[in-house]
Amino acid sequence: LPIEVIAFAEPLVRKKVEALGASVCLRQSSGGPMVTDEGHHILDCSFGRIPDPPSLARKLSDMPGIVEHGLFIGMANLVLIAKGNDVTELKSRQ
Repeated sequence: LPIEVIAFAEPLVRKKVEALGASVCLRQSSGGPMVTDEGHHILDCSFGRIPDPPSLARKLSDMPGIVEHGLFIGMANLVLIAKGNDVTELKSRQ
């Protein structure tokens, strides 16, 4: 799960996200941390299976230092996954 963080807040955010049960890795580019167009860093976080995505999304959204995260709850009802020439559609159950 990618999490965009304000660069100076990265150490604190890392600790808080690890406390939620994630394994956290700072995304790297050549010569150091990858920096977004806005000057932020990206934390790549592995939570394993997330039993309650909306709850985790709220916790992350409310955490100071986090700009955005990759849990797009309620934002899409269709996901397209492409691999080579194969495309898989995942539709919402709603």
